[in-house]
Amino acid sequence: MILNSGAAQADLSTIEYPMEHKFPSLFKNYRTEKVQTPIEDSSTLNMNPSSHYSHLQNEVNRVSSFARIAFDDLDLVKLNAAVYEAIQLVACGLFEAEIVPDVSIDRYGEIIFSHKSRAGYIDIGVRGVGELSYNVRNDIEPQASRYDDYDWHKNESIVPVELFNAIVHLRNCL
Repeated sequence: MILNSGAAQADLSTIEYPMEHKFPSLFKNYRTEKVQTPIEDSSTLNMNPSSHYSHLQNEVNRVSSFARIAFDDLDLVKLNAAVYEAIQLVACGLFEAEIVPDVSIDRYGEIIFSHKSRAGYIDIGVRGVGELSYNVRNDIEPQASRYDDYDWHKNESIVPVELFNAIVHLRNCL
């Protein structure tokens, strides 16, 4: 386990795990060499150039293009920021083959990643204001369910450990 070394005091909400421990199926299928240096900020990573990530990035671009055409009163500055936040979320390695979310957008420009399975659901939204809203409901292990409105920019766009753990628990219940 690697702590984010950017702050003088360790904040448990910014614990970083090596990527091969986060999502082993990605590394089994796509990794060809080990990472030699510690990963400190997963928000800047695009570890997997597979069609899975390309698909999610394309979906983000598709829904933002739709919103530009369909919603007259949309704040384009916030929409552009939401697209950037959504691409960061896609690139951080939170989703993998077992959990491929649907991507949608509401009339206010919030980009939403949602996934439903027999084990529960995931609902994550970004809207260009530096806040990551999430709700992970685990119907198999209800104690592993988590939700929050997380100040993402304050925490250097690092995915909160609570969200990561909730998705891992949900994935393990599939």
